[in-house]
Amino acid sequence: MKRRSFIVGLAGSGVVGLLPPPAKAAASTQDPVATARTARLRLTAVQTKVRLRLTAIRTKVLEENAIAREMLAKALGPRFAQLPPERYQSLQRSLEPAIRSALPTTQEFSRFNSRAIAQLPADAPLRRELRELTSDAFLERVLRVAGFRNAPAPTAPPSTCLVLSGGGAKGSFEVGFLAYLKRLWSVLNITAVCGTSVGAVNAVPIAQSGAAGIDRLVDLWLALRTDSDMFVLHPSLLPAKGLLGGLGIDIENLLDLFSAEGLQTLTDTLGVNLDDEVVAGTAGIGGMVTGTAVGGPLGFLIGLGGLVASAVSASNAADTLQQLRAKFTQLGSALTILFSAPGLKSFSPLEGLIQRNVDAARLGQPANPRLRLAMVCLEDGDPYYFCETGALLRGSADPSKAVDSFWKGGMTPSKVRQAVIASSSVPVLFPAVPITEDHGPAGGRRRRHFVDGGVREVLPVRAAVDLGCQRVIGVLASGLQMDTVKYAASPPAAFGLASRVLDTVLNEVTRNDAEFASDPGVHVLGHPMPGTEVIDAFQIDPGLIRINVDYGYMRAYDATLDLAGKKLGLWQKLTLLMAELEIVRLRKEIWGLENGVVMTTFFIQGVLNLIRAKKRELLEWTLIRFQASDKDRDSLPIEIYGASGPATRIHDWWGTWERHQPGAVATALAANGLWTRLRIDVSGSREGSVPAAPSTSEF
Repeated sequence: MKRRSFIVGLAGSGVVGLLPPPAKAAASTQDPVATARTARLRLTAVQTKVRLRLTAIRTKVLEENAIAREMLAKALGPRFAQLPPERYQSLQRSLEPAIRSALPTTQEFSRFNSRAIAQLPADAPLRRELRELTSDAFLERVLRVAGFRNAPAPTAPPSTCLVLSGGGAKGSFEVGFLAYLKRLWSVLNITAVCGTSVGAVNAVPIAQSGAAGIDRLVDLWLALRTDSDMFVLHPSLLPAKGLLGGLGIDIENLLDLFSAEGLQTLTDTLGVNLDDEVVAGTAGIGGMVTGTAVGGPLGFLIGLGGLVASAVSASNAADTLQQLRAKFTQLGSALTILFSAPGLKSFSPLEGLIQRNVDAARLGQPANPRLRLAMVCLEDGDPYYFCETGALLRGSADPSKAVDSFWKGGMTPSKVRQAVIASSSVPVLFPAVPITEDHGPAGGRRRRHFVDGGVREVLPVRAAVDLGCQRVIGVLASGLQMDTVKYAASPPAAFGLASRVLDTVLNEVTRNDAEFASDPGVHVLGHPMPGTEVIDAFQIDPGLIRINVDYGYMRAYDATLDLAGKKLGLWQKLTLLMAELEIVRLRKEIWGLENGVVMTTFFIQGVLNLIRAKKRELLEWTLIRFQASDKDRDSLPIEIYGASGPATRIHDWWGTWERHQPGAVATALAANGLWTRLRIDVSGSREGSVPAAPSTSEF
């Protein structure tokens, strides 16, 4: 079961042992069934009351504004007083998921079973016993012992498994997290690494070289500049790209056609005028998408044809059909290619990166962590795990428990490449990866097709448990909180509805993975995750990647304070989280402003002034975080190292521009210093004076 009762964790951690022992009854009069039932009721009661009590504490800290404001005011002083109420509320909402991650025991609080109390008779003696469980003294003992969700920390370093989730470009957060974990590598005793999708990309260098693999990973991610460094349009769609390009449609944004705005763009391209009544009618978006689902490209054209016919009828333009015939033929040919393609994108650039960096001979060496990459087989729907021996294990990451083993001929670089791509191949966007057995008679070898492991396991914690690791550190590349979407009076059209439902299903898969409760012998160090999203899953931008890497580093520091032996008070932890969120928010805002600060040969003065003001504010929040950590240099990514030396430097946050994709903006910013006198009009006039660049000697 994925959601075992919280009491299992308390039992494993020794918390139940803190309770007064039940009175012993005479053995001769005990009914074994009744005894078992009484024990279950007692544990249920303990579980419920502990959860209720801890929920109250969480509510007190996170939801009562007066107490939270007092703590934050103590931490920030005059700086806090300047925050407008709406900014405070926004920060409070952002802090909640981060605190859940920092304090793993809170993850279970809001999910307790309200029916548990109803199982106790009104006159049950256990109700008196429960009064003891509401005391602050007992609660403090519970929190102290249950530092990990399932067990107390052992005296010797336990075997630890890193579990890395999927998330596309959001996996850059994991890279920053790993960069900090390098500082604790000897304490952590990493013996295995498991990954899904982009987590598989990040897992291989670690399984290949241990902590040294993280440096190579940093170099790989910070070298990315555009989408084409990771994926490109699938070759089978190149003819369709030409056909649609002739109609003024960018195939890269083809899915936008299924939105209201995209449909309007398409009909404008075809030369049809649509009024609101036609778009909202049965021949609108819903008809097109339904037709597509039922009849593929033909159904799409029938749906679009009905829409166009209605528009033609409404406009009384008799010659419109003649004008549209050629365009429809061109569009139909393009859509036929599209719907017969194995996928929209190809991972060929990523395959090249893997091929150049993999050293298959190092995988499986005793000094390196074991490896498990999760993927899903289309033929049987089961999860499979690629391991350091080169085998594909069906159903379990433990070879002794696996239902079947697919690859048996040993490890090769080609297998690593295929396994990583299979684990990363999001259905529809990327084609399924065919894998053929490497043993047996040539004519009888099985051939199967594999897709992204996130279909079944976004965060493969179960694989870590199957491997017998004593401690699990699971890193989520994105948060568990879904973005709130506001719709107009009517619900979304079919495609928008399907997209939202898919997001919800994947979110539930992720939650189930994150809440997977293993046996009591395994420690689960929460599941550190971002409290705000920096980059989209399929967005490659050098600036946003750097921001996300630095974010991951800071989250790792916060999440491993106890492991590192760093003792900070609650208000200090809250300040760390708050400053961290503000740093990320400011850097992303600055990155966005920089994209609009240049006009061909000059800079826009107002935007330039705003960027500089935010840079100064960025330094202030960085110093706040530094002070909250008791001036611990490890609390900030002062320098993150790649294989050849420092790859990022914290002083660049306020000393220079953020990074950008290659183009006019990046070129102009690289040629002009942020804190120098810049051209501010077409004539070439420069600023009269420039404020001094912010700086600090604290670190």
